Amino acid sequence: MSQFEVEEKILYLDRTLAKYAKQNSILNNKIIFLIIPFSQQINNENCNKDDLAEQIIENKFNKYKFKYIKFKKIFCDDLKKNKIFLKYDYSHLSVYGHEIVANTIKQKIY
Repeated sequence: MSQFEVEEKILYLDRTLAKYAKQNSILNNKIIFLIIPFSQQINNENCNKDDLAEQIIENKFNKYKFKYIKFKKIFCDDLKKNKIFLKYDYSHLSVYGHEIVANTIKQKIY
């Protein structure tokens, strides 16, 4: 992938979030994004660092003053983190992973 393609995607993200920011203002800042990692991001070595995509997304959310819940640390700190994703599908949450997300949302939003 060329640098131009990467920059193009970042600009697209920026334009899209700018549109949502306008709507969020109308809604009195009620939009909350969930940043859910995929399984590779919560292995031991990756738990201690944010990759470039994570940094870009978080910077954009902060730029537009969006609220967000970042699940990476929550998943990394979980004692059963090997049960968070489906066994042979490393991007989809298991029932246990969905329970973590639901309980976190209840805790942080209510």
